[in-house]
Amino acid sequence: MNLREARIGKFPITAASGFLVIILYCAFTFSSWALYPLPYGPLTHYLSRLGDYLYSPVGAYLYNVGCILTGIALLPFFVGLSSLRTGATYQRVLMALGQLVGVLSAVALMMIGVFSEDQGAPHMTASTLFFELNFVTLLVVSVAVMFRGRLGILTGIYGLILDVSALYSAVTYGGPLVEWYTVFASLGFVAMVSIIAYRSYWHGRAIPATTGAGFLGLSNNLWRLAAVMGISQISVALWKWQFSIFLEGFLEPWQLGFIFSTATLTGLVGSIGSGYIADFIGRRKTIALGILPVTVGLLLLSYVPVWPFIAVQYGLVWFGMSTVRLMSRAMPADEIASDGGLLPARRLMMVMMPLWFFDALGPFAGSFALSAGYQPSDLHLSGAILSLIAFASAMLLIKESLGSDVIRKARASPKFALRRLGREFWLLALGMTIFSFCWSSSVPYLGNLSVGPWGVDVVTYGFSWSLFSLTAALIMYPASTYADRNLKRALAAGVLGNGVIFVWFGLGYGVAQMYLINLLWAVPFVLWIGSERSIIVLVVSEETKGRALGTYDLLMGVTAMGAQVFGALVWDLTDSLRLVWGISGLGMILSLMVLIPILRRMASLDSKSEPVVTRGHDVASMGE
Repeated sequence: MNLREARIGKFPITAASGFLVIILYCAFTFSSWALYPLPYGPLTHYLSRLGDYLYSPVGAYLYNVGCILTGIALLPFFVGLSSLRTGATYQRVLMALGQLVGVLSAVALMMIGVFSEDQGAPHMTASTLFFELNFVTLLVVSVAVMFRGRLGILTGIYGLILDVSALYSAVTYGGPLVEWYTVFASLGFVAMVSIIAYRSYWHGRAIPATTGAGFLGLSNNLWRLAAVMGISQISVALWKWQFSIFLEGFLEPWQLGFIFSTATLTGLVGSIGSGYIADFIGRRKTIALGILPVTVGLLLLSYVPVWPFIAVQYGLVWFGMSTVRLMSRAMPADEIASDGGLLPARRLMMVMMPLWFFDALGPFAGSFALSAGYQPSDLHLSGAILSLIAFASAMLLIKESLGSDVIRKARASPKFALRRLGREFWLLALGMTIFSFCWSSSVPYLGNLSVGPWGVDVVTYGFSWSLFSLTAALIMYPASTYADRNLKRALAAGVLGNGVIFVWFGLGYGVAQMYLINLLWAVPFVLWIGSERSIIVLVVSEETKGRALGTYDLLMGVTAMGAQVFGALVWDLTDSLRLVWGISGLGMILSLMVLIPILRRMASLDSKSEPVVTRGHDVASMGE
């Protein structure tokens, strides 16, 4: 069999098995953690404890099976690295050596699952061999992939830094956290090598195309925008996951509802204002200006979180983030307009992928900080510092995406061109109103539901949030591919899936279900977000896209303001958040009775399809 040609579907064997390795290990490890009957965490416990039948009779099966399956998936990953060999003898020898040692490390990982921690010496031998072989594999493969272009160099540097830092930490500090760092950072290395393999395979072949776009459908400028979005997101993700829990400690439910409604109002002002302003001054300047209120709001939250001023402080944050997020949709929309609307869902969703990776990192880091004795105010201050970094990155990295001719056309057109948005835009807004109301009446109180009726501690809730965000990031590409094939079907599926998840939130309980529901929730969430945004930018003219996005946010935001007060009122009167979520879920499902007939009337979307062209030159410039 020719390993250079072997693939599963559209993915070469190394890419397919690499992503399978990540999914298998994370799914089984976090599921085993959810079933662990005692307090457990990276600061105090090694990963292997999850596989100890004496401590976790049920969860140990999951962890050990996960190690075995992950080891099996690593075998084709390393064997398939033959496709990354170049003509240089030195590189070929290095890659072959990396493949050999990698296969041995995969076998050692399987042995960790076979000989669980409670078996003593055999487990210690397997574990020691795995980490020693993993060290050598990282070292050799990191050097070998540096011959594979710019991404190869970055991957190689990442691998070498990981190897050196892991070794230094193990010798200097030791402890469970070093093991966790080494394992999960190694999964990141697997992901980067898988991406290189994917790009190398499609060099010169026919792949889904986006005119003028680059890796995974995004141009270089959109990747720079994605990086800025990621930095701005972590400034909020560090603390937002537990913000409602923080507020519940000294405020009443109606006060929480007031704070969230006020933030929604300021977010509306930010969205509608930035949507109109950006059509006249450009996207880049609007993003940079939008980050500054985030910094001010977080500094005030850190030092003077006092009622009722906290509503203004949180409102400033949401004003800025709404501005930034609207521009993260407007800039891809500019490129979509310039090339005839090719693959809109892919570009609108993939530009958000780094955001979701950082959104996963935020609760994870915040949970560690809180468990280590830091206070929510420290998280707010850290967020303010990160937002300043995001401001500087926006000014330095992003290039303007709105052409001067489009700006002139926007300035010449009516400033409040509601009629110019078109019939299909208003149909979509009407069809999504019920869903938006149901969503906003429940989501702000997710943390309270989790640590209250669900019986989950704050740290576990933070980790489950991270799992949701990480899953959302990983499925962005396949979900966007599915959505681009039929935007209307994807939107209906997203609404239905969210409704089912919300009903489940109203009925479920416990850590295991909390991890499982967050893992599954990411799928309908991504389908909804990607298809909804794509439809908006496709049904309006190029000079009104910013205003269309802002107007849509305004309509859904006004709906959300009433919904948040409604949710808080139902919670206050019934003392039951389960009821709030159950009603919302049923409402989402019933909203399809309105949405589906409306989508059928949007005939302009029926002609959208996924084109395929040969992009050998573009792929070559990305990694070869």
